[in-house]
This record gives sequence, structure tokens and C-alpha cells, in this order.
Amino acid sequence: LLSSNEPTNPGKIALIPHADNPTPVYPEQARRAGLKGDMLLKLMINAQGQVVDIHVIMGQEIDESLKQAAFEAVRKWRFIRSDKSDKVVPVTLPISFNLET
Repeated sequence: LLSSNEPTNPGKIALIPHADNPTPVYPEQARRAGLKGDMLLKLMINAQGQVVDIHVIMGQEIDESLKQAAFEAVRKWRFIRSDKSDKVVPVTLPISFNLET
């Protein structure tokens, strides 16, 4: 089971993720090996709602294949912003790779 909860933004700017944002794919080799883990990512969102930078703020020890799967999907995410500024806005996103349902 792979889950990614709703992103949270500690500021006043509303960031709404697009409904068609891709979910990270659980790599089959990692699944077969029983690899799992939780990550908390900090995404930087530009004025156009695109992810311009990603940092792992929790879960640095997670297997590299799981990190890469998360990064690959999240780089494609888009957000609708409630403001019109050019300011880059941070948002946190929890992601969990787990074999249990």
C-alpha cells in the first residue's frame, strides 16, 4: 500500500493539489524485498504551481529506490495557488511505502 496524505502549508497561501497528480509507484523490486518506510518531503512551489525543489525532512534512511519513486512522481505535481505573488512557497507532504493494507 502506498499512501500520500494531503500536503500541508504552514503559511496563509492556499495550495490545492491538482486531482490528477500522480501517486508514487511502489517499485516492484522494493516490494519483493519487503522494503518500506515513511518520508516527509518539503516541496517548494513556484508562482505557476510547479514543484521547483524537493527536500527530505524526515526519512533520509529510507531505501534509495523508494526515495527515487517518490521524487519522480512529486516532481510532476502541480498546485493551484490562492495568491498572485511570485513568491516560492513551501509545503510538506508525507509519503508512506507500506506492505500492509
